[in-house]
Amino acid sequence: MIRSASSDRRFQKYRSGFSVERQNPEQAIEIWSSLDRTRLRFGYVVDIALAVSYQTAFARTGGSGRTDVLARLVNSGLHHFSAALRGNPLNSSVYKDLGDFYFTQFRPVEAWLLWDFARNIDDKFGSRNNSDLVDQLESGLESNFPDYFR
Repeated sequence: MIRSASSDRRFQKYRSGFSVERQNPEQAIEIWSSLDRTRLRFGYVVDIALAVSYQTAFARTGGSGRTDVLARLVNSGLHHFSAALRGNPLNSSVYKDLGDFYFTQFRPVEAWLLWDFARNIDDKFGSRNNSDLVDQLESGLESNFPDYFR
């Protein structure tokens, strides 16, 4: 299966986006946006990659810059997170990444709700994909800001 996927042009194009995503999220967005996801069984995975790339592009702005550009990055990211959740509503990583996206927008309440929801999904299905990360964040906050947790 992996051998046949590696010869698939769409799969090769999908993988090529990861080689540039950290350095140039805009280029990765171009690569992944050009993929036709309509007939892909796991097309939502491309939406996850696109959403995270918009998150990276937004984070690079530091939340400052032209409002129309920031709004486009946020709206595009949310659109792809939504598509990813429609593709697989039990993928805890999407909720965790969406929480990260809200956190970069200085929206900690929404971020925390999503992180906690990701942890609950992991706990329900016996996974630890994101639970450990959320648990570490919570412990750090509890030790640094004990009054908040009383």
